[in-house]
Amino acid sequence: MADQARIRQDLGLLRPGDEIALDLRTLTARRLDLVNDRTRQTRQSTTRPARRPPSATAATSGSGSGSSPAQTDRA
Repeated sequence: MADQARIRQDLGLLRPGDEIALDLRTLTARRLDLVNDRTRQTRQSTTRPARRPPSATAATSGSGSGSSPAQTDRA
């Protein structure tokens, strides 16, 4: 962005009190807030184990209280 500001002749200088400068500051601050929120959500989802209902955990681990039909036939 700084390169574009140097190269382009049609861009004027921004002064700290200009309305455009204030709008840009507000928009970039809002964007930074959104980026930080999204980063926080991503980090939380990667550090937290996936939640599965107890029935799904028992079915995949094989340690559930019920027996499958294949186990019943072998007994």
